Amino acid sequence: MKDSFLGKLPKAVMSLGVFAFFSLTFLNNQLNFDIPANAKIRDAADFSKSFEIKEKIDPKEVADKEIATGITRVAYVPVTTSYYYTGANYIANLFHINNPTPVSSPAVDAGAGVMRYMGYGGRFLYGHSTMGFSRLKTLYVGDTFTVTMDGGTATYRVVQRYVFNKGAELDGAANSSRRARIYSAVDENGASHALSLMTCGNGANNDANYRLVLFADRI
Repeated sequence: MKDSFLGKLPKAVMSLGVFAFFSLTFLNNQLNFDIPANAKIRDAADFSKSFEIKEKIDPKEVADKEIATGITRVAYVPVTTSYYYTGANYIANLFHINNPTPVSSPAVDAGAGVMRYMGYGGRFLYGHSTMGFSRLKTLYVGDTFTVTMDGGTATYRVVQRYVFNKGAELDGAANSSRRARIYSAVDENGASHALSLMTCGNGANNDANYRLVLFADRI
Protein backbone atom coordinates (compact mmCIF):
# COMPACT_ATOMS: atom_id res chain seq x y z
CA MET A 1 0.00 0.00 0.00
CA LYS A 2 2.86 2.28 0.71
CA ASP A 3 4.00 1.91 -2.94
CA SER A 4 0.62 2.81 -4.41
CA PHE A 5 -0.17 6.27 -5.84
CA LEU A 6 -2.82 7.03 -3.25
CA GLY A 7 -0.48 5.96 -0.52
CA LYS A 8 1.93 8.62 -1.62
CA LEU A 9 -0.65 11.48 -1.48
CA PRO A 10 -0.74 13.53 1.66
CA LYS A 11 -3.72 12.88 3.88
CA ALA A 12 -4.83 16.57 3.58
CA VAL A 13 -5.17 16.32 -0.23
CA MET A 14 -7.20 13.12 0.05
CA SER A 15 -9.49 14.74 2.59
CA LEU A 16 -10.02 17.76 0.30
CA GLY A 17 -10.97 15.49 -2.62
CA VAL A 18 -13.56 13.63 -0.58
CA PHE A 19 -15.05 16.92 0.64
CA ALA A 20 -15.31 18.30 -2.93
CA PHE A 21 -17.09 15.16 -4.16
CA PHE A 22 -19.81 15.34 -1.50
CA SER A 23 -20.18 19.12 -1.99
CA LEU A 24 -20.87 18.75 -5.75
CA THR A 25 -23.39 16.00 -5.09
CA PHE A 26 -25.28 18.22 -2.66
CA LEU A 27 -25.23 21.22 -5.08
CA ASN A 28 -26.64 19.12 -7.94
CA ASN A 29 -29.57 18.01 -5.78
CA GLN A 30 -30.32 21.58 -4.67
CA LEU A 31 -30.25 23.18 -8.13
CA ASN A 32 -31.94 20.26 -9.89
CA PHE A 33 -29.85 20.11 -13.05
CA ASP A 34 -31.90 17.21 -14.30
CA ILE A 35 -34.43 18.46 -16.96
CA PRO A 36 -37.74 16.58 -16.75
CA ALA A 37 -38.93 14.86 -19.93
CA ASN A 38 -41.99 17.14 -20.21
CA ALA A 39 -40.07 20.39 -19.62
CA LYS A 40 -40.14 23.23 -22.22
CA ILE A 41 -37.29 25.52 -23.16
CA ARG A 42 -38.99 28.93 -23.01
CA ASP A 43 -36.42 30.81 -25.05
CA ALA A 44 -36.84 28.61 -28.10
CA ALA A 45 -39.47 28.95 -30.85
CA ASP A 46 -42.43 26.63 -30.75
CA PHE A 47 -42.30 24.65 -34.00
CA SER A 48 -45.01 22.25 -32.98
CA LYS A 49 -47.54 24.30 -34.98
CA SER A 50 -47.41 24.79 -38.76
CA PHE A 51 -46.56 28.22 -40.13
CA GLU A 52 -49.40 30.44 -41.33
CA ILE A 53 -48.71 31.92 -44.77
CA LYS A 54 -49.64 35.60 -44.88
CA GLU A 55 -50.82 37.25 -48.08
CA LYS A 56 -48.30 39.71 -49.52
CA ILE A 57 -49.64 43.26 -49.37
CA ASP A 58 -49.46 45.31 -52.59
CA PRO A 59 -49.40 49.01 -51.56
CA LYS A 60 -50.81 50.11 -54.93
CA GLU A 61 -53.82 47.81 -54.54
CA VAL A 62 -54.37 49.25 -51.09
CA ALA A 63 -54.21 52.76 -52.55
CA ASP A 64 -56.70 51.90 -55.30
CA LYS A 65 -59.14 50.52 -52.73
CA GLU A 66 -58.77 53.60 -50.54
CA ILE A 67 -59.33 55.92 -53.49
CA ALA A 68 -62.43 53.94 -54.53
CA THR A 69 -63.87 54.30 -51.03
CA GLY A 70 -63.09 58.01 -50.75
CA ILE A 71 -60.33 57.85 -48.16
CA THR A 72 -58.47 61.16 -48.30
CA ARG A 73 -55.14 60.39 -46.69
CA VAL A 74 -51.99 59.96 -48.78
CA ALA A 75 -52.03 56.28 -49.55
CA TYR A 76 -49.28 55.40 -51.99
CA VAL A 77 -46.18 57.05 -53.39
CA PRO A 78 -44.56 55.00 -56.16
CA VAL A 79 -40.86 55.64 -56.50
CA THR A 80 -40.22 54.55 -60.07
CA THR A 81 -43.16 56.24 -61.86
CA SER A 82 -44.15 59.80 -62.67
CA TYR A 83 -47.46 59.58 -60.82
CA TYR A 84 -48.47 59.88 -57.19
CA TYR A 85 -51.61 59.62 -55.09
CA THR A 86 -52.89 62.39 -52.90
CA GLY A 87 -56.31 62.15 -51.33
CA ALA A 88 -58.80 60.70 -53.77
CA ASN A 89 -57.12 62.19 -56.82
CA TYR A 90 -54.61 60.65 -59.24
CA ILE A 91 -52.30 63.42 -60.44
CA ALA A 92 -49.57 63.44 -63.09
CA ASN A 93 -46.34 65.20 -62.22
CA LEU A 94 -45.67 68.42 -64.09
CA PHE A 95 -43.44 68.29 -67.16
CA HIS A 96 -40.44 70.49 -66.40
CA ILE A 97 -38.15 72.22 -68.89
CA ASN A 98 -34.92 73.24 -67.21
CA ASN A 99 -32.94 76.15 -68.67
CA PRO A 100 -33.35 75.59 -72.43
CA THR A 101 -30.22 76.42 -74.43
CA PRO A 102 -30.36 79.83 -76.16
CA VAL A 103 -29.66 79.70 -79.92
CA SER A 104 -29.59 82.35 -82.64
CA SER A 105 -31.36 80.21 -85.24
CA PRO A 106 -34.11 77.55 -85.11
CA ALA A 107 -32.03 75.56 -87.58
CA VAL A 108 -29.59 74.62 -84.79
CA ASP A 109 -30.00 70.91 -83.98
CA ALA A 110 -31.49 70.35 -80.55
CA GLY A 111 -29.45 67.24 -79.82
CA ALA A 112 -30.58 65.64 -76.56
CA GLY A 113 -31.74 68.91 -75.01
CA VAL A 114 -34.25 71.71 -75.49
CA MET A 115 -33.36 74.82 -77.51
CA ARG A 116 -34.69 78.34 -77.10
CA TYR A 117 -34.71 80.45 -80.24
CA MET A 118 -33.89 83.98 -79.05
CA GLY A 119 -35.45 85.72 -82.06
CA TYR A 120 -38.98 87.13 -81.72
CA GLY A 121 -38.54 87.65 -77.99
CA GLY A 122 -37.20 84.19 -77.08
CA ARG A 123 -40.65 82.60 -76.88
CA PHE A 124 -40.03 79.58 -79.09
CA LEU A 125 -38.75 76.29 -77.61
CA TYR A 126 -38.01 73.14 -79.59
CA GLY A 127 -36.52 69.68 -79.11
CA HIS A 128 -36.50 66.18 -80.55
CA SER A 129 -39.53 64.01 -79.75
CA THR A 130 -37.22 61.13 -78.84
CA MET A 131 -35.00 63.27 -76.61
CA GLY A 132 -35.63 66.48 -74.69
CA PHE A 133 -39.24 66.84 -75.82
CA SER A 134 -40.31 63.20 -75.59
CA ARG A 135 -42.99 64.19 -73.07
CA LEU A 136 -44.39 66.98 -75.24
CA LYS A 137 -46.69 64.68 -77.20
CA THR A 138 -48.39 63.64 -73.96
CA LEU A 139 -49.56 67.21 -73.27
CA TYR A 140 -52.98 68.45 -74.37
CA VAL A 141 -55.02 71.61 -74.00
CA GLY A 142 -55.48 72.28 -70.30
CA ASP A 143 -52.32 70.45 -69.20
CA THR A 144 -49.66 72.37 -67.31
CA PHE A 145 -45.87 72.32 -67.25
CA THR A 146 -43.06 74.36 -65.71
CA VAL A 147 -40.09 76.13 -67.25
CA THR A 148 -36.96 77.40 -65.52
CA MET A 149 -35.25 80.19 -67.49
CA ASP A 150 -34.14 83.79 -67.07
CA GLY A 151 -33.39 83.07 -63.41
CA GLY A 152 -36.85 81.90 -62.38
CA THR A 153 -39.39 79.11 -62.68
CA ALA A 154 -42.95 79.62 -63.95
CA THR A 155 -45.95 77.41 -64.66
CA TYR A 156 -47.68 77.39 -68.04
CA ARG A 157 -50.94 75.93 -69.37
CA VAL A 158 -51.37 74.54 -72.88
CA VAL A 159 -54.10 76.54 -74.68
CA GLN A 160 -53.65 75.46 -78.31
CA ARG A 161 -52.39 72.24 -79.90
CA TYR A 162 -51.66 71.92 -83.64
CA VAL A 163 -50.22 69.29 -85.96
CA PHE A 164 -48.65 70.59 -89.18
CA ASN A 165 -47.43 68.76 -92.25
CA LYS A 166 -43.81 69.89 -92.38
CA GLY A 167 -43.41 69.99 -96.16
CA ALA A 168 -46.80 71.43 -97.06
CA GLU A 169 -47.49 73.75 -94.14
CA LEU A 170 -44.14 74.85 -92.69
CA ASP A 171 -41.35 74.65 -95.27
CA GLY A 172 -40.61 77.10 -98.05
CA ALA A 173 -41.24 80.78 -98.69
CA ALA A 174 -44.99 80.25 -98.92
CA ASN A 175 -45.08 79.34 -95.21
CA SER A 176 -42.68 81.97 -93.91
CA SER A 177 -45.45 83.95 -92.22
CA ARG A 178 -46.67 80.86 -90.33
CA ARG A 179 -43.16 80.11 -89.19
CA ALA A 180 -42.80 83.68 -87.98
CA ARG A 181 -46.06 83.40 -86.02
CA ILE A 182 -44.92 80.19 -84.38
CA TYR A 183 -41.55 81.70 -83.46
CA SER A 184 -43.34 84.68 -81.88
CA ALA A 185 -45.89 82.42 -80.08
CA VAL A 186 -48.91 83.60 -82.10
CA ASP A 187 -51.44 80.87 -82.88
CA GLU A 188 -53.48 80.27 -86.04
CA ASN A 189 -56.23 82.56 -84.73
CA GLY A 190 -53.81 85.44 -84.26
CA ALA A 191 -53.79 85.23 -80.45
CA SER A 192 -50.46 85.90 -78.74
CA HIS A 193 -49.16 83.55 -76.05
CA ALA A 194 -46.25 83.34 -73.64
CA LEU A 195 -44.58 80.35 -75.29
CA SER A 196 -44.71 78.12 -78.35
CA LEU A 197 -43.18 74.64 -78.31
CA MET A 198 -42.42 72.37 -81.26
CA THR A 199 -41.32 68.77 -81.75
CA CYS A 200 -41.49 66.06 -84.41
CA GLY A 201 -44.50 63.81 -84.93
CA ASN A 202 -48.25 64.09 -85.20
CA GLY A 203 -48.83 63.96 -81.48
CA ALA A 204 -49.00 60.17 -81.40
CA ASN A 205 -45.67 59.23 -83.00
CA ASN A 206 -42.25 60.62 -83.96
CA ASP A 207 -42.85 60.95 -87.70
CA ALA A 208 -40.43 63.59 -89.00
CA ASN A 209 -42.90 64.54 -91.76
CA TYR A 210 -45.04 66.27 -89.13
CA ARG A 211 -44.58 68.86 -86.42
CA LEU A 212 -46.51 69.10 -83.16
CA VAL A 213 -46.84 72.71 -81.97
CA LEU A 214 -48.21 73.80 -78.61
CA PHE A 215 -49.05 77.32 -77.48
CA ALA A 216 -49.03 78.03 -73.76
CA ASP A 217 -49.88 80.87 -71.41
CA ARG A 218 -48.26 81.62 -68.07
CA ILE A 219 -50.46 81.05 -65.02
